[in-house]
Amino acid sequence: MIVSMDGDKMKIRIDDLQKIQNELDSRIFKLHNTSRADTRNDRILALLVEAGELANETRCFKYWSLKKPSDDSLIFEEFSDVLHFSLSLGIDINFDLSEIEYHESELNLNDQFHKLYHATLGFSKSNDKEDYIQLMQTIFTLAHHLGMNEQKIREMYLFKNEKNHQRQDNQY
Repeated sequence: MIVSMDGDKMKIRIDDLQKIQNELDSRIFKLHNTSRADTRNDRILALLVEAGELANETRCFKYWSLKKPSDDSLIFEEFSDVLHFSLSLGIDINFDLSEIEYHESELNLNDQFHKLYHATLGFSKSNDKEDYIQLMQTIFTLAHHLGMNEQKIREMYLFKNEKNHQRQDNQY
C-alpha cells in the first residue's frame, strides 16, 4: 500500500485492495447465486453490524465496565471486516480513485464510531462518490485512531481476505 504524508494529511492506496475485494465478491455472488445489486442493502447492513462488532471489541462505549478492550489482533481483524464491506460498496459505484486522503482526528473513539455510522448511512442514501470518499476517510481515520498503520491495515485485510476465501471453500 503506497502511503504518503503531507503535513497532517495522509493518503492510502486502495485500488489494489478493490481488485482483491472484487475477486472475493464475485466468487461469493457466484457461489450463492446472487449479485452485487441484489446484495447492496445486505452489505450496507453488514458494514453497520461489523462497525458495531468493532466498537464492542474496543469497549469504548462501555462506561459501566472495567473490562479492558480486546487484544489488538481481534480489534484489527474486526476492522478488516469493516474494510471488506466498505471496499465492496465502492465497487458498486465504480469508485475509481486510486487512493483516499484522510486526516488525523481529535475525536474520541466513541465519536469516531458515531461518525462512521453517520457516514455509512449518508452513503447508503446518496450512493455517490463524494459520500463514499467521506465514508472511506472516516474508516481510515478510525484505523489510525485504533493504532493501525498502513502496513497493519494491509496485512490484516489480506489475512481476513484469505480467511473469507477459506470460509467459502468450507461452505460457510
